[in-house]
Amino acid sequence: MKKGLIYLFAALLAVSFTSCVDNTPAGAERIAKQDLIDGKVTGFQWFADAYEEYDEKVANFEELKTSINGEHSFILIGKPACSCDNYDAESLAAITKILDSLKVEERYELLIASSYKAAHPFEDKLTINDLPAYFILKNDEAVYSIYDSLLKYSSLPDSLQKDLEDYILEGLKK
Repeated sequence: MKKGLIYLFAALLAVSFTSCVDNTPAGAERIAKQDLIDGKVTGFQWFADAYEEYDEKVANFEELKTSINGEHSFILIGKPACSCDNYDAESLAAITKILDSLKVEERYELLIASSYKAAHPFEDKLTINDLPAYFILKNDEAVYSIYDSLLKYSSLPDSLQKDLEDYILEGLKK
């Protein structure tokens, strides 16, 4: 009986250690949004719920729509997380939903990476200092880091913080 309990305990321990193993490739990898929504990507099982739950802020939505033009594109690089219990993880799903609502699905690329040092296809255009990383490009040149702005203002009192849509709009005006 004791031996059986030891094996059971060892098996449970092994499962708990492997339930959130980072299987992300050494370099950044392009990923389809639908694969994230379908839960096919290790470390992003939370994505579908966070995407569904995010409510876009309509206050400046029309201004966002008119500010996006053919010069703009977006690069979103996410990092695997065991759960969406932090704003870093949630923001990837939120920004993706905002861009989908703006009907610019063809103008953003989703990538995943386990480290900000991971090789990625935009090394000639972007300097990544942390993950996640969300960039607005204009004429194929990076003009704004949404995530850097989120970090910069995250220590402000809630009453002074902006919505994600405000940061995207700010970047589109660059």
